[in-house]
Amino acid sequence: MNSYLSNKIKTISCISIILVVFLHSYNFDTKQNGSVIVFEKSIFWFIENYISNGLTRIAVPFFFIFSGFLFFLNYNNSLSEIKLKLRKRVKTLFIPYLFWSIFGIIIYLLLQNIPGIKTYFTKELLVDFSLIKWIDTIFINPIPYQLWFVRDLMVLVLLSPLLFLGIKYLKIVTLLLLFSIWIYYDFSVLKNSIEALFFYSLGGYLAFNKEKWNMVFLKNHAILLFLLWLIILAVSLMLKFLEYNVIAHTIVHKISIIIGIISIWNVYDLLYVKQEKIINRIIAMSSATFFIYASHEPLLTIIKKILFIILGKKEINYIEIYFIAPILVIIFSYFTGNFLKRNFSKFHGIITGNR
Repeated sequence: MNSYLSNKIKTISCISIILVVFLHSYNFDTKQNGSVIVFEKSIFWFIENYISNGLTRIAVPFFFIFSGFLFFLNYNNSLSEIKLKLRKRVKTLFIPYLFWSIFGIIIYLLLQNIPGIKTYFTKELLVDFSLIKWIDTIFINPIPYQLWFVRDLMVLVLLSPLLFLGIKYLKIVTLLLLFSIWIYYDFSVLKNSIEALFFYSLGGYLAFNKEKWNMVFLKNHAILLFLLWLIILAVSLMLKFLEYNVIAHTIVHKISIIIGIISIWNVYDLLYVKQEKIINRIIAMSSATFFIYASHEPLLTIIKKILFIILGKKEINYIEIYFIAPILVIIFSYFTGNFLKRNFSKFHGIITGNR
């Protein structure tokens, strides 16, 4: 992999984690002290949904594509290769997953025992958990819910020897099958896992067909694709607003993800030529990508709750908090990560998988 492609992946990953934090900042139609405050679907509702249920939805697919690409790059499916990959993923995935899952539990245990604050964090008292619930919370459904990505990625790594056979020998047929399942499947059970499987496999396919990254025709129409993406997002949002056919909305939404990924991938090349200094700054910041990912929850939830206490719960406060909270979280996580990397590099390496 050449340096240009490596930096491109770092840049888009850094931007994607910022999108993820904003995705999780969505606060309309969510519970506040056990109840949902319902507002009319105003301009604020449109803004939050356009960002969190539109623009940001390309982020996680990008991460799975990159993960699949990096895993299958120069991969030959030999027993020694499989063992090597698994050993590396224990350090880069399992150990960080375990640390951040337990860290989230510790934070909530503290919050649930602080007078004046614990009433905002008592949905489920951790001290009342059974052994089975503790195991589930640590390994399956962690309090920092964003860890589902690493959890599913670990499963995909274990399945990779089988995926290799489908990607290597059935090639595009495997992708078309997975794409068909993903675009039509919208049940709550396994929804994220099916998306993960498709985009991880797509990354693997691109690792075996590196020339597919170079989309010359699409590069020449990058801006047009970007505008088309924004328009389709608006159409998808209108279908949701009108509560139109659920299947139609789902398909349009998922088409927008595909077009968004392709457009951003190609817009990068235009920006690199015209805004190289900005791109280089983002590349420099990209070392904090994993730390921001792992640490932004439950921090984001805590900050949102504090801001609701301070600012109130009027509709205007929702949109204010929607923008303020993720900005505070990103800044805090970025500088905290850098501080740990400079002063406690070994510890930082363990909890981030040496990223």
